[in-house]
Amino acid sequence: MKHILEISPDRYGTRTEIRYASGFTCPRCSGQGGFPDTNGHGNRIFIPCDLCDGTGKVRANITVEWEADYES
Repeated sequence: MKHILEISPDRYGTRTEIRYASGFTCPRCSGQGGFPDTNGHGNRIFIPCDLCDGTGKVRANITVEWEADYES
């Protein structure tokens, strides 16, 4: 899945904007929500993924800060 974000300064907008892109499959656990493992006694346990917190999905929080461009 890909999202394209177009940005342009708003004439009356704020200096900071926050955008969200959601619905991405977690790349760490491949959308499974975690990893199977065995404990010291041979019992199978499930360890939740630390990136998606067990949901299998991740989202991006994109912050854009508008400021004066003194280099142009």
